[in-house]
Amino acid sequence: MARNSGIAWSREPYLFMLDADNRLRPPALSRLMEALQHSRAAFAYSQLRLFGEEDGIGIADVWQPAQLALGNYIDAMALIRRERLLETGGYAVLAEDVSWEDYDLWCRLAELGYEGVFVPELLSEYRVHDDSRNRTVSPHYHAMMAEMALRHPRLFKRRDKAADD
Repeated sequence: MARNSGIAWSREPYLFMLDADNRLRPPALSRLMEALQHSRAAFAYSQLRLFGEEDGIGIADVWQPAQLALGNYIDAMALIRRERLLETGGYAVLAEDVSWEDYDLWCRLAELGYEGVFVPELLSEYRVHDDSRNRTVSPHYHAMMAEMALRHPRLFKRRDKAADD
């Protein structure tokens, strides 16, 4: 995976993943860096704006590990402490090519007891077009959620326990 190669070559203490469909607003990296420097969080993320074929606001929210068992609410565009990323083993290569590697990473960080810090500003933008991952993932949703539950049983067990209460 290209991201893991980049991580291996990098010597910077903070890493940010920016895909071709995405854009950053000018204060994004400084705001995310400030949030990380004033916390012990493993990563900082913000709200994003959707543009292109679809306009809107993303679904990012404050860090709640239990919420991850219901689905991913954090985009890949996050500033991550390199040492924490290395501790998790980097991005996993998942069975289906549906780009859930970031979701898997947030789950692994949560299982290790790390936190993310939410910056409630529109700092990043995601271009939605006909073949965007966000539009093509839905046929795989249930299979991937099942895989995530197998990969992260402690995190998903909390979800199941809450549903039983």
